[in-house]
Order: sequence, then structure tokens, then C-alpha cells
Amino acid sequence: MIGGTLSSILDDLPIGMTTLSESRTITEGDLALMNTLIWATDEPPSTASGVSESYIPDRLLTGPGLIAVAVGLSRTSRVFQVVGSVTSMHLLITCSVAATYREPVHLGDTLTVETSLAGATLHPELDNVGTLLFHENAHKHSGSPVVEIQRRILFDRVAGGEPWDLNTCWSAVRRLRTDAAAPANPTIFS
Repeated sequence: MIGGTLSSILDDLPIGMTTLSESRTITEGDLALMNTLIWATDEPPSTASGVSESYIPDRLLTGPGLIAVAVGLSRTSRVFQVVGSVTSMHLLITCSVAATYREPVHLGDTLTVETSLAGATLHPELDNVGTLLFHENAHKHSGSPVVEIQRRILFDRVAGGEPWDLNTCWSAVRRLRTDAAAPANPTIFS
């Protein structure tokens, strides 16, 4: 597929493909690391009603920490392998993330993420640049959903399938930033 046009490569993407990630049980180490990285330093509740809600911040995986774990698990799904095998795209940076939290994740919960490639869009003005839309739904082994994520990931396709390097990523980002004359396309970068 290296010699194909970018639009033909988008046609070859498995839009709608959905696969499951590997499973992961949340450990003390996961909680400590994620809560430290996101600076989860909330005071414990001081009221009887707060204590009765069993709020223990260092025993819950929430917010950005939960998204990080879900996205990491998502990368183990077959969707990303298939995207890489049929294109010469380089996934560069996440342009947007929208998350809906459904249920807290506690120490010992085991998570799996269902990942779908929901869409692909080309930038109207820039060659070889666009976004891929992924839907990721993390759930516990019991089946209860914990977070639903929609992510748009910027991609660049190097002509001729040249190997990716850090300069390629920053080149695509600079092209987007310096494209001030082109109108913003909310369907691509929202």
C-alpha cells in the first residue's frame, strides 16, 4: 500500500472494526503511580456522610489516571495492528479526548477495553495529514462500563513510506499550526 494515494489508503482502513484489548487487574502500584502522576491529593472527607460513601482517593482510579490506563490497554487491541499493517501512517499526537465516566475503578478490578476505529478524515488543505477517530469503552470483568472515550489522533503519511522520526511528527504539527489562512475544520480537529 506504500505507493497508493492517501484517499485510497483511507478506503482500505477497517472503519467499524472492533476488538478487545488484553485484560489488566488494577494493583496497588497502578493506583499509587497514577494518583501520584495526576496529583490526586484531595483531602479525605471529614463528615459522616463523606465517610459513609467510602471515599478513599488512593484506592480509586479516576479521571486522567483511568483514561491513561484505558488508552494503554486499547493499544493492545488488534485495531492498531491492522491500521499499521495496511497503511504507512504514523500516529502522531492525540488531538482531542472526550470521556464519559460510568463507574469507579477500585483496587483489584480487572479492566478490558473494546476499541473501534470509528472514522478517518483528511485535512482539507494539508497533504498527507488527517485524523483517525477511535471509540474506546473500558469495562470491568463483570461487564459494567467504567469509561467511554472518543479520541481523535493526528496522523501523517510520509511519501514513499519513509521511516518515521521525531522530526516527522513536529513537521506535521508545525504545518497545522502555520496553516492559519485555512479555515478550521471542526469535523477534523474538534
